[in-house]
Amino acid sequence: MASIVIILAGLKLARDLLVPVLLGMMVAASSSPVVTFLLRKRFPPILVAIVALALDIVVLGALGVLFATAASDVSAFLPRHAASFANADASIGAWLTHHGIHEMTHPLAPLLAGERVNQTLAGAADTFATVSSGLAVILLVAFFTLCEVTILGDKLRAFLSNADAHFARLDRIIHDVQRYLVVKILVSFTAGVLAYIVLKLLHVELALLLACVLFVLHFIPAVGVPLAMVPAVGVALLSRGPGTGIAVAVSYEVIAVLCGNILEPRLLGRTIGLSPLTVLLSMLFWGWMWGPLGAILAVPLTAVTKIVLENAKGLEWWARLLETSPDLEHPKGQ
Repeated sequence: MASIVIILAGLKLARDLLVPVLLGMMVAASSSPVVTFLLRKRFPPILVAIVALALDIVVLGALGVLFATAASDVSAFLPRHAASFANADASIGAWLTHHGIHEMTHPLAPLLAGERVNQTLAGAADTFATVSSGLAVILLVAFFTLCEVTILGDKLRAFLSNADAHFARLDRIIHDVQRYLVVKILVSFTAGVLAYIVLKLLHVELALLLACVLFVLHFIPAVGVPLAMVPAVGVALLSRGPGTGIAVAVSYEVIAVLCGNILEPRLLGRTIGLSPLTVLLSMLFWGWMWGPLGAILAVPLTAVTKIVLENAKGLEWWARLLETSPDLEHPKGQ
């Protein structure tokens, strides 16, 4: 127990180091299809790493521009609907007073009007600047990881006597992890694009921001889409009325079924199958350890851990404990 406490304390203190490293490795793993294709075409390993890094920079830069543009729309959206927020806040205050609850801070108007809006946007800008400053570290880790992957086989053969057996297990783990990350990114991006199209067709404001929120939260199974649905329905109700709000809710449910239950299993060949309790506990744990970025990384980290456990001899049963409905037909110890 003391060792666990020391390890957890070390992980928490090393957040500023470990989060960029893990993000860099995820970026490198997501670049694996490009790397594999270029290596098969006999390109030099260093050139392969440079090309993959250039593509990563373009993609990350495009995502950064999208998020910055989406966030800037909020500064124009909130003042336009300040009266609606004030009326909603007054209604909440009247309802609380009618039920005998007095001297309670009303949540909407103080949070979304005046100086508080500027403070919120300034805090978001600071967060974006912090992430941007760590982007160089992330890209450096991704670049050198890609360089290392291209020569990893030769290194292992140099000091392992039974390299082929280790290669088989390692290749299986790396392939599963890479496939999971690539498919998850593609499916989440598809969900975000579909949400953007639906919101634009329904003339809902902040369509780009809401689509970006869905893209990020779609990485979280079971609860990600419902969480992303809440602000989308709220903005739709505010800007277009109840009918549009219902249409947005139905559309998000259709996107969740299409992407999460049909597209993702077909591309992966199977589902990762993390139980809702596992997802919740992992988000709480990594969010406590590493803050908001830890909560975002929680599900990919847990999924990667499950993939590694599935391919580690004697540890398969640990992976089954994380599943929604583990296959109980296998004999014990298998």
